Amino acid sequence: MLATAAAWLHHPADAANRLGIHRNTLTARLTHLHRLLHLHPHRLADRATLASPCACTPRRRRPPPSRPLWTGC
Repeated sequence: MLATAAAWLHHPADAANRLGIHRNTLTARLTHLHRLLHLHPHRLADRATLASPCACTPRRRRPPPSRPLWTGC
């Protein structure tokens, strides 16, 4: 969840692509964060509160897939 929050805070328009997930999955994760933490990601004060742990945690880069996820039929 921390990676989702960090991606959305840094790149809100492109967060789903950067995470490699569908945009509906991103929306569901943000909704889950809102319900767990009672922070709304669109409110400035809540974004600042959410950004604090994201700034303190080192980012891990996802390695590229070793093979294509879909090869066709």
